Amino acid sequence: MPRLERVLRDYPRIDVVITSGLRMRWGLDAFKTLFAPDLASRVVGVTPVYQGERREHPERYGEILRYLAETGNEATDWVALDDTPMLFPSNCAQLVLCSPLAGFNADAERRLRSLLPPLPPALVPRPAQVH
Repeated sequence: MPRLERVLRDYPRIDVVITSGLRMRWGLDAFKTLFAPDLASRVVGVTPVYQGERREHPERYGEILRYLAETGNEATDWVALDDTPMLFPSNCAQLVLCSPLAGFNADAERRLRSLLPPLPPALVPRPAQVH
């Protein structure tokens, strides 16, 4: 989680909405505890769950679109971090594919940052130095 938390700190206007399958068992507050205290308030919701409904879109993608519609945020830019590509259209530009084993790794971070607006030069993260 530290890697994702660094990205979120670099972009203070980004909120987090959970689409994990665990959202069916956990409440929003449980997800907030997974984040550092300074970021927990930015975990703002969970997507609705399709239950036996006709689907116009792949499952998770459709749930995200529904969440955006239900919250009046259809015009909001969004990015999904997920390790299951079949839950999204094959050409989904908003999908940052994570590793099923490693999670949000360096490749996923690079892809996510490439989808976000550029940071001002003073805020561009510097590579960690090894001593």
